[in-house]
Amino acid sequence: MDLEVSVSFEKWLLRKVAAKTSLNYSRAISGSISEWAIAAQLIDQPLSSIQDFEVFQALVPHIKALPTFQAFNKKAKACIRRHLIAMQLI
Repeated sequence: MDLEVSVSFEKWLLRKVAAKTSLNYSRAISGSISEWAIAAQLIDQPLSSIQDFEVFQALVPHIKALPTFQAFNKKAKACIRRHLIAMQLI
């Protein structure tokens, strides 16, 4: 991922949530969630690289529908789902 985009994404998150939460969201969204979306051919770059909020928001239902997402989210006790919901509400 482009370092500048990553830093901008994390700065944007820091304006909305606590530092630890920001780091957790950033890691999940830039890492696992992006990898699942790429594998499902929903995107071709990490979610944190998406500059248009409407594009990001339109992807969320598709990502939440991924079997990989659902299985991991269930195991993680809905933590990942909260990341996506927070991103939509921020």
